[in-house]
Amino acid sequence: MNKIKAILIDAQKGKVSDVIIENSVDSFQKHVNCPSFDMVSFDKLNDIVVDDNGLNTDKPLLMLFGKMNLIRGNVLIVGVDNSTGESIDTTLEASSLRNQVVFFDKSISSRKIIFLCQFLPRQ
Repeated sequence: MNKIKAILIDAQKGKVSDVIIENSVDSFQKHVNCPSFDMVSFDKLNDIVVDDNGLNTDKPLLMLFGKMNLIRGNVLIVGVDNSTGESIDTTLEASSLRNQVVFFDKSISSRKIIFLCQFLPRQ
């Protein structure tokens, strides 16, 4: 199995890190910590991998600036080969994303976070 460079946004630890992972379903499930996941376009060259049922859990909430979507649980960012749809090395660096991720305290309700988000500047 080949390895790829990815970015792990660890919602539990509140950390954004560069990681080298196996390019496999099992590895994606392990890093996102879920049995099923969705892959969503992040930009033209990268996808995000998120827990398919994350919003129905009590996992910690986070938000990626510019996307304005609340996400529950870990996020994995991987590159995408647009001609094949295969996952490849991400073109991004964790250091460039750290200021774009907001981690929310578990004690704040989703309703309050959604209310607060309407006052954030949109990119």
